[in-house]
Amino acid sequence: MRVEQRIGRIDRIGQEHPVIIFNFHVQGTIEGRILDVLESRIGLFEESIGGLDPILGDAEAGIREALRATAEERDKQLELIAAQIEERVRQARAAEIQLEDFILDTKSYSAEIAQTALQEKQSVTQVDFERLVTALLRSVNTWVEPGQDKIERRIQFHPPFTEEQKELMEGQEQRRVCFDPRSFADSELVEYFGFGHPIVDALVKRVTEERHGGATTVRLIPEDAIEGLRPGWQFNWLIRVGGLKPREFVHSIFVDDQGNADTRIGADLLDYSRGFLREHTEQGVDTGTLDTAHGKARHDAGSLVDSLMTNLTEEMRARYDVERDRIERLFDNRERAARDRIDACSRTLDRLQASYEPLQRQAIPLWEANLERARQELASLGEDRARSLQELTAATMPEADYRLLAAARIEVGKRPASENGES
Repeated sequence: MRVEQRIGRIDRIGQEHPVIIFNFHVQGTIEGRILDVLESRIGLFEESIGGLDPILGDAEAGIREALRATAEERDKQLELIAAQIEERVRQARAAEIQLEDFILDTKSYSAEIAQTALQEKQSVTQVDFERLVTALLRSVNTWVEPGQDKIERRIQFHPPFTEEQKELMEGQEQRRVCFDPRSFADSELVEYFGFGHPIVDALVKRVTEERHGGATTVRLIPEDAIEGLRPGWQFNWLIRVGGLKPREFVHSIFVDDQGNADTRIGADLLDYSRGFLREHTEQGVDTGTLDTAHGKARHDAGSLVDSLMTNLTEEMRARYDVERDRIERLFDNRERAARDRIDACSRTLDRLQASYEPLQRQAIPLWEANLERARQELASLGEDRARSLQELTAATMPEADYRLLAAARIEVGKRPASENGES
């Protein structure tokens, strides 16, 4: 772990120059044997492995036990430990390979993989989703090749999006895309435009970000479109929940003119919006009931957040002890290893200082520096432990907020003949 920390402190994200790490050791020593295992047998420095602490941390106790044995027995025990580490790393790498399909980038994102893993039914049809993305692209003056029957579509980005999202464009204002995750899944030339694609996420964020002017409208909904629909107000709230598993979602509430809140109709109105059907609007609507309706909707949204906070608090309390115990054991192992290094450096330094050999005494400054580094490392581990526990405490403190994303006056009328067109 000392070697890994040494590399991590230098080769950080944003590093613009090649990094070369030198690990000095004395041939024929235990440290040399360990470095040989890390470098030659498991290739630790050639490719990364996530979560090394459980693999290498457990080996320290075995190594300390081997040091107490005779030379012959020690070599056997160290070889056994090396074989065990090698096998556990092999299993860890195999697990990483299996998870590679879930690493999403702009060229390989597949919603079908994520959907299969979740085993959840999609709430938005493929046709509705394509209408959504097309409308989002149109909102930023982006041309989409016509033809609903085409699997592959060409799109051409224009300002303002190309200016707002230069890092996403990368000089590729024209792209080949598809909206069906089952098509061109293995092609690097055709991008799947689904949720999780950086451009799609940027478009969604652009139209949902908070604006001082707000977003309101008057919607004329056909009387047979939604069961039990009556004149009233629709309020869409964006609810964010933090903690160890942060998430956000839209919660729609309908309040009729008599002041009755109905989340079922609110959800149906939200589903109806996903079709992007042509809707007619009304002018000169009476807003006398708006304040009362808004108060009812805010109360309903607040009650939902309170309920989520209660459940979140219980879940976090259950997980806190587990996470805290894991952190404590991890740093206990690291501090024990750091103290072992301090003891080893102190013994070596004492031996050198007691020696009258000039060559041995020349190494005193080096081992004084080694001892000081080991002490600093032990002190930094205490700070790292406190910071990790503080971050855990912060992550387990329930937090949630909600804000009004959009509001609409709902009027009920006859179904227009041209409703199936896009607006």
